[in-house]
Amino acid sequence: MDMPKWNPSVACLFVGLACLTNVDAAKVLLIIADDLGRDSLAVYNDEPSASIPPTPAIDSLAANGILFNRAYAYGTCSPTRASILTGRYDFRTGVDRPEGPDLKANEFTLAEAIVESGVIGSRLAQIGKWHLGSDPDAPNDHGGWPHYAGMLGGGVPNYYSWTKTVNGTNTSRYTVYTTTDIVDDAIDWIEDQGTEDWFLWVAFNAPHSPFHLPPNDLHDYDHLDGSDADVAANPRPYYEAMVQAMDTEISRLLESIDLADTTVIFMGDNGTPGQVVQYPFVRGHAKGSLYEGGVNIPLIIAGQSIPPSLEGSINQSIVHSVDLYRTILDLFGVDPGVLPQELAFDSRSFHAVLTGASDSHTRTFAYSSKPGSAGGADTMLVNADHKWIVVDGGAQEFYTLADGLEEDTDYWGALDQAQFASYQLFLQETESLQNIPEIFETYLDDQNQFTLELGWFANAQLTLQTRSHLFAGDWEEVASFTMSDDSGSVYYLRDNAPFSGTQFYRVVIDEI
Repeated sequence: MDMPKWNPSVACLFVGLACLTNVDAAKVLLIIADDLGRDSLAVYNDEPSASIPPTPAIDSLAANGILFNRAYAYGTCSPTRASILTGRYDFRTGVDRPEGPDLKANEFTLAEAIVESGVIGSRLAQIGKWHLGSDPDAPNDHGGWPHYAGMLGGGVPNYYSWTKTVNGTNTSRYTVYTTTDIVDDAIDWIEDQGTEDWFLWVAFNAPHSPFHLPPNDLHDYDHLDGSDADVAANPRPYYEAMVQAMDTEISRLLESIDLADTTVIFMGDNGTPGQVVQYPFVRGHAKGSLYEGGVNIPLIIAGQSIPPSLEGSINQSIVHSVDLYRTILDLFGVDPGVLPQELAFDSRSFHAVLTGASDSHTRTFAYSSKPGSAGGADTMLVNADHKWIVVDGGAQEFYTLADGLEEDTDYWGALDQAQFASYQLFLQETESLQNIPEIFETYLDDQNQFTLELGWFANAQLTLQTRSHLFAGDWEEVASFTMSDDSGSVYYLRDNAPFSGTQFYRVVIDEI
């Protein structure tokens, strides 16, 4: 299939338009719910048999903003959070699962990009769940946040007794209900900014397990007794009470801002957990899976950036959590030149969709993955019509989205013409999902040692090999090979033996 040719005049036109676009958001509030799938929100699930908790605050955001029906992320929280914070896929950052590895210090994060740009100074913060490393300094040092307050791990053992971290200092047995404490901190921080512009990332740990009954004034599930036995026997109403409690506190948070000068982004990080998921999804198609119930997430954007003509609209564009990186930078008018060229970014801004300049995003595929059972990864590609899942070990599945969110008919092995056409496009798209470092320079340093500089490259083991003839003999690993970085986005591979005669080198990449 012929690929469309790049038209430089069109590209220059787009760049020119981007440069002339006015900044349309003075303040940005990102709200992330933890383990809240689309099956538990009335604005996404109108199935009569579904049990939906009251969420008037979230409903109001949808009524006054844009609801994205085809927003994708990862099936678990850490990869989704890393993708937003770095603008890069999991195979680039190495963050592919909740239990590690941690976010690396030399990623160029969203927070660092905003600070570097100088558009709002250092008036940005993250409050709530981190889950990208257990070091209490990690949100500041690795995440780049000037201010952080919240919980470091994936969940808390008890919503009423947990360890709170504030800018590197831990306080154990903190007793304020987590959802309330997060909003308390968020409101205090917003008030401290006065009338200045700011960016605030608010990450709830609710409604993640354990399914503890919230304070009575935050929900209407008065019949629940809160006992461990009752939670174990019937967890769904406790989950719903936590969702309603979060919505109640979101309402209080929204009262502290003005939507006339603030853009609010609300999202879930992945699907609903299997033990509490409901129609149209089932346990195996929930959190942790690559099915729609695991990776098709709630995403609603409201506030200043949204023109009145788009309030209450539903957008069918394919967007990905990784796209929030560039979109938020565009909301602040950050020059993309601030991003280091050594890094491969996967983020694509859908800012034009928010402002009404375009009714569709430029992304035509969404990608997701999860650790596989054979040491590799299960992967997913989805386009407007179809989904292709490749299971680690070789099995494949193919779904037609028009059949419904249930994905109960696998067409693999009997693809029709339209399905096969999508499959061919999926194969082409996989070529762009290669984690290949860009080589910037090779030279002999002042010690006469061969040195190679390449862009920051995570999630793989690199080996430098050599031989004396390009087309003869075996490649051998350089015995004195070392690799170092500049604490930024460049890696240095060096043969520490002095260079002599004719020598050829290559870099071998072993994916982890």
